[in-house]
Amino acid sequence: MAAVVVMAGIVAMLVALLSGSSAPNNGTPGQTRENRAIEPVAPIDPNDANAGSSNSTDPLDDQDDPFAASFGKKAKHRVVVRVTANGPGGVLVRHNDGREVKKLFRGTYSSTRTFKSRFPTVGVVAQIIPPSSAGTCTVIVDGERVSRTTTNKAWGTMTCGG
Repeated sequence: MAAVVVMAGIVAMLVALLSGSSAPNNGTPGQTRENRAIEPVAPIDPNDANAGSSNSTDPLDDQDDPFAASFGKKAKHRVVVRVTANGPGGVLVRHNDGREVKKLFRGTYSSTRTFKSRFPTVGVVAQIIPPSSAGTCTVIVDGERVSRTTTNKAWGTMTCGG
């Protein structure tokens, strides 16, 4: 019996390899990666007095750091937080303007706020409570879905933000 299972696994791998169908990159469903070639750059001129010095013009100097906690301009954003479960759950929502919401819910929790903030605008932690067995956390900022997390187990947790 074990030999049949092993043989079936080998046949399935061969079919996947030969058909060109496989999971993206590392085999994790739901994740995709995009690799792009790096454009070549001109070599540094050794006769240039500003080459390599802090006086040289860096095109990134005028841009905000997207990894900084204060990225972007403090502008008005419409933030939608939606957490669903097939039963009870709990949610903690923290907005950048200091507002915090802690709620127990059954089925769906949803909130929409418009306020001035830099990115990221909101962070969400949610947990489903048995008998719930599945849940989804979604954050939409200015009409674009920026984060979505799901869980399919009892006491499963989800984090999302944007």
